[in-house]
Amino acid sequence: MYVVPSEGGPPRQVAPGLDAATYPVWAPDSKHLLLLGNGKGQIDWWVAAAETDQQATPAVPTGFIEFFRGLTLAPGDWMPQEDSVLFSVPQGQPTNLWRIPMSRQTWKVVGPPQRLTSGTTVDEAPAVGLAAPGKTRVVFASLSEVTNIWSLALDADRGRSAGSPVRLTQESASDRAPSISRDGRKLAFGSNRFGGNQIYVKDLDSGSEMPVTSGPPDKFAPIISPDGSRVVYIVRADPKLLFYLVPAEGGAAEEICSDCGCNTSWSPDGGTIFYVIPASGRIASLDLKSRRTTLIAQHEQFRLYQPHLSPDGRWLAFVAVLAATSRIFVAPFRSGELAPETQWIPLTDNPVWDDKPRWSPDGRLLYLLSDRDGFRCLWARPFDPGNQRFSGPMFAVYHSHLARQSMLNVGLGFLETGVAPGKFIFNMAERTGNIWMTDLQR
Repeated sequence: MYVVPSEGGPPRQVAPGLDAATYPVWAPDSKHLLLLGNGKGQIDWWVAAAETDQQATPAVPTGFIEFFRGLTLAPGDWMPQEDSVLFSVPQGQPTNLWRIPMSRQTWKVVGPPQRLTSGTTVDEAPAVGLAAPGKTRVVFASLSEVTNIWSLALDADRGRSAGSPVRLTQESASDRAPSISRDGRKLAFGSNRFGGNQIYVKDLDSGSEMPVTSGPPDKFAPIISPDGSRVVYIVRADPKLLFYLVPAEGGAAEEICSDCGCNTSWSPDGGTIFYVIPASGRIASLDLKSRRTTLIAQHEQFRLYQPHLSPDGRWLAFVAVLAATSRIFVAPFRSGELAPETQWIPLTDNPVWDDKPRWSPDGRLLYLLSDRDGFRCLWARPFDPGNQRFSGPMFAVYHSHLARQSMLNVGLGFLETGVAPGKFIFNMAERTGNIWMTDLQR
């Protein structure tokens, strides 16, 4: 994060002692910034001086995280008349406005949060203005959001898309985390259309779909086997993540791992699940026959995510995250082990956010989502497995630049993609809404 004089001049970094700093909000004194930051693993709202010596005046944690552990929330705007800060909190499907009191002397939270709006809409982006004495005027966006699964016609081995995406689900709830079978005929996804989150399977030939789970607890992150016959999903049992396996036509679910992580992909032969250990960012695998887990890869600096094995089983693509940047690598994969880091092949060296690597059916293209053009779009790059290198430049496959329909409207943790012959599958949110104004009593 940087500040720069409005008349021009050199930029100055804010809070260089933090590992990550984002979502800045000016404090009322115009000398400090309230921000969402990560300091040595402590994610919190922090206050940092905007212009003084950053080493002599380190950023101060506010203690906001004590009220909202498990949620990464950005500050919205400061209410200087009453020393409190506005922000949005997702409560399942709706998102409401809240305020929390904060001292301008200590930069600490000094009281519990209070909810200001209620309802089923997404209320966000609050801004504070002047009003009559004793009142604070607030404007904010109140949006309706629907997340569905979409399909884009795609020549998957050549990276050529045709036409516009077509909606595969038509619900007014949240359908997300799609997973496609290797032949592109079966689709698994999660949905909260009847309250709790359950797993559904859709036959893309007939159009029929059915839930394959029911009842509490909530189920998440389904991945369908390459042959479309089985689905693995997650049940959260804090602090553990449990893996369950269920037939794609429905039936009894079987617990297959009592403490694994975030499941990401199947091996091409359907015998192994690749997953990520969230606390450490390490990649591991679960052999479905023996139920044995194996550590595949770890790194001293990077946290590794999204492992996906090539169709021939020889190459593993994955995301390496450091602070607020990411890179995608491809590495040789032999006998269940990842090659040493000296053999990792970087997709790009650009300081952008790249995510969700997916192989083409022939294993000679690597698809990814990237924000390199300022939006979240689908890109691809040719890969030559024989010469062990990327064999051409990155190219755009599909641009998602609309505000109303965009992959940017879905958090990366809930956004999943899949590539199969003839199609690219993804979930995308549609937003509509208006700007509202209200006067709050102090």
